[in-house]
Amino acid sequence: MKKRHLIFLLLVAFNSFSQEKLLDYFVDKKGDTIYGMVRDNLNVGLTNHSNSSNIRVYTFKLIEENKDLKKKRLYIEHNLKKAKCFRYRGKIFKYEKMVYEDGIYTVEEKKDTTSISIRYNDFLYETNKLMDYMVLKSGDTIFQNISIPIIGKPFIKVRGNKIKIDKDEINGFRYNNEIFELKRKPAIELFDGNENFLRLLVKDKVTLYDYILERNTFFNSYNDATYESQFMQFKNYFVEKNGELFYINPVKFSIKAREFFSDCPEIMEKLSKSYYVYEDLYSMVILYNYYLKHK
Repeated sequence: MKKRHLIFLLLVAFNSFSQEKLLDYFVDKKGDTIYGMVRDNLNVGLTNHSNSSNIRVYTFKLIEENKDLKKKRLYIEHNLKKAKCFRYRGKIFKYEKMVYEDGIYTVEEKKDTTSISIRYNDFLYETNKLMDYMVLKSGDTIFQNISIPIIGKPFIKVRGNKIKIDKDEINGFRYNNEIFELKRKPAIELFDGNENFLRLLVKDKVTLYDYILERNTFFNSYNDATYESQFMQFKNYFVEKNGELFYINPVKFSIKAREFFSDCPEIMEKLSKSYYVYEDLYSMVILYNYYLKHK
């Protein structure tokens, strides 16, 4: 009996350890790795008074689950200012201090078109740029870098004909390593369309998308290098299971999340303790897919 009990405890511990590895993390100056969920607190600061340009200032923190039963706190909050690097939604950001000129932030624009970079304050993520593509209505995929005109919709040219990022012309595309799929979705507000391109975040048994309202998104202005540079805009999340798309309303987050994750005891327990917030949906879907594969 004792032996079976020990084996059970070991399996539980191993399962918890395996799940932990799926989460965000940061590496501190001592080289220790702390797992949890990275959350941000965005501030917009005026830094260039000559042209009144704003820059985005991110205050990142990692939320670690408190495993000390003697303490009443649900989680431990870590500031990432002193981190060597951190992983956020599958991307690893390494410390690389920003350059200052006369007290003003300056970020050198890289002319290297073979790489993609995203910066959050003094942390930089870099990776090789994949070839853009568009998925036609016929199902054919055309690999070609997407052109961004000053006026009009982004496009590629095929045998002299322009194929635009348009709901009537394509079913999806990849631009700057981000994949977008055309989906019929619930409308978020009065003038929001029922069909639009959603960004793919997690592709698995349960799929996660996010979406910026079209009037704010870079579909109207592709000057920004990546979709992540639109971080100032509030994103809305959609989850897909068994071919059905669900909108997780941020106002009703707790209710909608309980409905969707009702068959996962671990997520439900943390929801009952108000451990999760809307921003944690990425981690929740990652953990949920792990649960579905191992239950």
